Amino acid sequence: MEEDGIITMHDDLKVIRLEKGKLEEKEGETKEMHRKLGIPEAKELIKNKLRQKGLSAEEAEAVSEGEGVHIALLNSGIDENHPGIEGKLAKEKGRNCVPWLCIGTKDEYTHLPDEHHDKNDISSKQVHGLSVGGIITNSRFGILRNAKLHVVKVCDDNRHGSQDTVLSGLGYIYSKRETLDLVNMSIGFRVYQPQTTARIFRSCERLAEEMMMVSAAGNEGYGPSIPSTSNCVISVGATCYSKTDPDYHTVCEFSNVWPTIDVTAPGKEILCLDTKKPGETDYRDAYGMMTGTSAATPIITSILGLAIAYIKKRNQLEGVQERVDCSDLEKRLKSTAHSDKIRPFGFDTTDEQIEDIFGRLYTFHLINTSLGAADFKRFAAGAGRVDAAEILKSVIEDYD
Repeated sequence: MEEDGIITMHDDLKVIRLEKGKLEEKEGETKEMHRKLGIPEAKELIKNKLRQKGLSAEEAEAVSEGEGVHIALLNSGIDENHPGIEGKLAKEKGRNCVPWLCIGTKDEYTHLPDEHHDKNDISSKQVHGLSVGGIITNSRFGILRNAKLHVVKVCDDNRHGSQDTVLSGLGYIYSKRETLDLVNMSIGFRVYQPQTTARIFRSCERLAEEMMMVSAAGNEGYGPSIPSTSNCVISVGATCYSKTDPDYHTVCEFSNVWPTIDVTAPGKEILCLDTKKPGETDYRDAYGMMTGTSAATPIITSILGLAIAYIKKRNQLEGVQERVDCSDLEKRLKSTAHSDKIRPFGFDTTDEQIEDIFGRLYTFHLINTSLGAADFKRFAAGAGRVDAAEILKSVIEDYD
């Protein structure tokens, strides 16, 4: 949708409400997913190394849960009343970059004069930002339970934003560059205004010198999505696990195929927070399952956050006054990706069928024709499933 520069960010498959009584079962599945990604092992590596450096078990545990890591959540706003997000926001909670109101149930907009635009109002009835934030920091199933979120609201309650709201959000993030370590961008859109898109890319390039940028690849099945196609942004595709062979997983049918995709992470029915439904008096049952590259992106953000938490604490203990080398950490992330554990386009797809798929993509100019089909296979799958433990091992070995 595009009207007066207002566009709909790429739609994720909806958050589905988790059935009552299923939370513990889904938490068990989430723990197993984390195990396959090497997350518990990575946390043990952090704790053991920091205890060797003199930290108490409690202090080391706090770092292994992301203490000291600050993450900008470029998304919709967030429901601060959900107990699952309590205590997870930074002291300065973030910024509202949406200068309009949605009136009624239709796509009707009232642009607010600057003096009436509450830049501190990060609240939202839209579940998207809440769900993404919970995947990162929720105390029951989040990966970085001690990290702090900075909510940068660039979409309204209908998931409508604009390239200008994204630019405004990136500008705010740059103003907080001394504090922030990561930017999670579970948003995306096609190119509508090329000049503005170029400005978004330049903003991402400037930010990437200061912090790590992670973005959803999109859910249209193929093609580019802004801002994930920026060369300085880590673009994340979504995978689902094979129920017949737990060592393998495949790119989800909705996950975009495009050469700029860097890595993949699970993105189907990921346990998350949900909004309170009409008639509910509390948040007791407000949990859901999120499907889409937007659900995969915070997993990669969190894995990077583990490494950043260790590096920052290590630097503090050693008296080193320097920021995390973002380029180096990105290389380490990509180097651990297991492309041999991913099968493009489904578990049963033959090599001949894959070649045919690539041929049709060439015909319709949906991929760069300078790439051979063999080269493109790794792009179709992203670079593969990352391993958090391998990243931490390499960081510990080289930094110490």
